Amino acid sequence: MVHYDAVWSKKNVPSHFKAEFSEELKELLKERNITNCLDLGFGEGEYLVLLAKTGINAYGLDISEQGLIKALENAKEANVNLNLQKKDVFETLPFQNNFFQLVSAFQSLSHNTKDKILDVFKEVYRVLDKNGLFALKISNRESFRQEHVEGNKYRDLDYGLLYEMVDDQTYIPLEGKEKGLLHFAFKHKQLEEEIEKLGFKILVSKRLKFHVLLIAEKDNNNWQ
Repeated sequence: MVHYDAVWSKKNVPSHFKAEFSEELKELLKERNITNCLDLGFGEGEYLVLLAKTGINAYGLDISEQGLIKALENAKEANVNLNLQKKDVFETLPFQNNFFQLVSAFQSLSHNTKDKILDVFKEVYRVLDKNGLFALKISNRESFRQEHVEGNKYRDLDYGLLYEMVDDQTYIPLEGKEKGLLHFAFKHKQLEEEIEKLGFKILVSKRLKFHVLLIAEKDNNNWQ
C-alpha cells in the first residue's frame, strides 16, 4: 500500500500526487464571499496557502504526518496560518454543520469503496453553508485504457502498470506507488447523478484526461 509519509517527505514530490488549482474554481471564487474553506487531503498545503493569502480561514485534513509537517512549513514560509489536522478524510468530519463556504477534494477521494466515498459527499454537504461550493476532482472510469492480461488482471496502457479489477469500477494496483491501495472510479454521468441526489446543484462538470472535475453548490432548497 502507498505510504503517504514517504511521498510527502520527498524534496520533489511526483506530479501524480499533486493537483492544480482549477481555473474554473478561481473564477467562481471571484464572485463569492468565502470566510472558511476546507481541503480534504491537503498534501503539501500549497493550495490552502494560496487561499489563506487572500484572507480566507483555511482548514485541512490529511492522513499523512509528513504532509502535515510540510504544509505547516510552507505556511510559515508564506507567513499565513493554516488550521490543519492529521485525520482520515473517510471518517466523520470534525466540524459543525454549515461552517464552510468551500470544501475541496482534489484527487483525494478515489481511494476507497463507492459507499465510503458517498459517505464523504454527505459529510461535505452537512458542513457546507448555504450556497457553499464543493470542488471535486476524482478518478474517471471512462478514461481507462487497458489491455487484458489474465483473469481479472489488466495493464494500464498509459502508465504501463498492472492492476486487478474487483468489479467494473473498483480496482487495486499491483505495481507502482499505489500498490495495494483500493480505488473506485466514477463514470461521469454517474457522479453527476450521485451529487445531485444529495441536494447539490452542479455548476461545472468537466471530463479531464484521467479525472472528472466537478464544482457544485449546496442547493438552497435542501439547506439544513
